[in-house]
Amino acid sequence: MPRLTEGDLTQPTCGFGNLPHRNVEIYTPVVDGEFKHQDSMGTTKTLRPNTMQDLSAVTAVVHLERNVSGDTALRFIQLWEVPRKSGHEPEDSSIRGNKCEWTPSR
Repeated sequence: MPRLTEGDLTQPTCGFGNLPHRNVEIYTPVVDGEFKHQDSMGTTKTLRPNTMQDLSAVTAVVHLERNVSGDTALRFIQLWEVPRKSGHEPEDSSIRGNKCEWTPSR
């Protein structure tokens, strides 16, 4: 069962850099603003409201999160879950859709 670990309001042009993770699935629904994700797998993307990121950091991944807006706060929620299986390579995906219909990609 996912556990709510962080709800965040990030001011314009602010964020978090070089966060290392291992043995965790991280689901990040974006509520308001523009969420920039960049990671050690070479993925760079900007997510907007009504989008959820699914970051599988089973073997290890380092990533940063930023609010790329110059004038609007970013609001997102993170759910962390212990993976059901171990040893697979890190993955990054995103889901766009009705907030009530979000489900993990695996």
